Amino acid sequence: MTDLPPIEYESPGARDAQRRGRSQWHTHVAGQLLFAICVVVGAVIVCAIGGGLLAKIISVLFPSYYPTVFPKVVDDEAIAAGIATGVGQGAAAGVFVGAIILLSLAIVNGRLRKTRDAD
Repeated sequence: MTDLPPIEYESPGARDAQRRGRSQWHTHVAGQLLFAICVVVGAVIVCAIGGGLLAKIISVLFPSYYPTVFPKVVDDEAIAAGIATGVGQGAAAGVFVGAIILLSLAIVNGRLRKTRDAD
C-alpha cells in the first residue's frame, strides 16, 4: 500500500470567513484611528479657544501688556497679535493634551482587555 498524502478538506465558506475576519479587523482599526483623530482635533480646538480667551482676559485686565510685548505694533493690533499668539499656544498645548488623553485611553483599554481575556 502506498503512502498517500492526507486529503485536506476546506469548507466552502472558509475563505469567506477569513476575509470577513480581516474586514472586521480593518474596520476596527479604521474606527480607532477616526476616534483618535477626533480626540486630538477636539483637544486642539478646545485648548485653542481657551488660549484665545486667556489672551483676551489678559488684554482686558492688563491693557498695556501686549503693547509692551509687541512694541513696534499699534495698540489694537498688539492686542490682536497677543490673542493670535494665545490661540497658537493653545493649539500646540491641545496636541499635547490630545496625546495624553489617547495614551491614557490606550492604557485603560489594554488593562480592560487583559481582565476580559483572563475571564
